[in-house]
Amino acid sequence: TLLWSIWSTACIFRLRGGGARVPGASVSHFSELTSLGRFVSGLPAFLRRRMTSLEAHALVRERMARREENLIETLDRGVWRNPRSPYRALLGAAGCERGDAARLIRAEGVESALRTLRAAGVHVTFEEFKGRRPIVRSGVSLESRPEDFDNPTFTRYFRVATGGSTGAPRRVLMDLDYFLMRLPLQVLMDEVQGLSEVRHVQWAE
Repeated sequence: TLLWSIWSTACIFRLRGGGARVPGASVSHFSELTSLGRFVSGLPAFLRRRMTSLEAHALVRERMARREENLIETLDRGVWRNPRSPYRALLGAAGCERGDAARLIRAEGVESALRTLRAAGVHVTFEEFKGRRPIVRSGVSLESRPEDFDNPTFTRYFRVATGGSTGAPRRVLMDLDYFLMRLPLQVLMDEVQGLSEVRHVQWAE
């Protein structure tokens, strides 16, 4: 019900042409309509999905056991195969190629590898992410756009915008597969907070 409300509100908003112009809204209307269609068609099955506490615990344990490989796969899908990713350019400026990153993660673990990459300049500050200043590292200067940070694996989404309280509004992709990925985490958070059997709504942007 909550997701349906979010979706319907966003659709009405878009159809009426309301709201401020959002940087990064240059993505083709055809592409976004196609993604919205996939979101709508997959929504009924998502809303029928029920996950038990046992399922949630098992999924989280599996993910924790594969943290290093999950990060390597995430980099492969979201960075190395994505030419417009600022992180790909930053990794290149740091002299880190695909095989180097994978070996580093497997050898040092997730946290240590991320600290090593950050020290080498592979990171983005809040001001850079918001587009208020260029990303400058090791002689490389990047003028990024909001859509450069989009997850390229998202295919079932609709677009909303942030409130713009810290600057210009930014596009946000509400993707159905992302919600599915977060589902076990939400089940466990509800369990810890004693909300598993309580009807409640959660505000999310």
